[in-house]
Amino acid sequence: MRCALELTEQLSERDDRPRYVVCAGGSCGTLSGLTLGLALAGSDTQLAAVNISNSVPDRVARAREIMAESCEYLDLPLPAAVPVIWGGYVGSGYGMPTELSRRALETAALTEGLVLDPVYTAKALGGLIGEVEAGRVRHDDLVVFVHTGGTPALFADPALYWHPD
Repeated sequence: MRCALELTEQLSERDDRPRYVVCAGGSCGTLSGLTLGLALAGSDTQLAAVNISNSVPDRVARAREIMAESCEYLDLPLPAAVPVIWGGYVGSGYGMPTELSRRALETAALTEGLVLDPVYTAKALGGLIGEVEAGRVRHDDLVVFVHTGGTPALFADPALYWHPD
């Protein structure tokens, strides 16, 4: 939630209004906190989470539950905001690479020097690439990608990602 509040403040200072803030959608903690933070900041930016596993059957419902628990704890009214979930990017299972996640991992490393992990952020960026390629995210849309870490997972099974040429 604090991340979204800080992000909204920084974007406002730059007079930027992204269409999406994108993150990985796993257990729903990050996506619910970002959704809640954006709503509390009064932002009209849509939180979009890329489904990276099949562990949570209804991520919107789970995110709303976590948001409600957070609001109760903070003694705040629950905003009506809901995240958008981008599905179809899990592949053969949790932590297993897809063509898009491999491409995202390589592209981020080679073009930006950004290290993604294969479990969360590579699948999330792969999902964003997939949404752009499908035309649901336009090339001129301003999008903020939230990198949630997980870099040690990159080295857990090198055979999945690193192939000597």
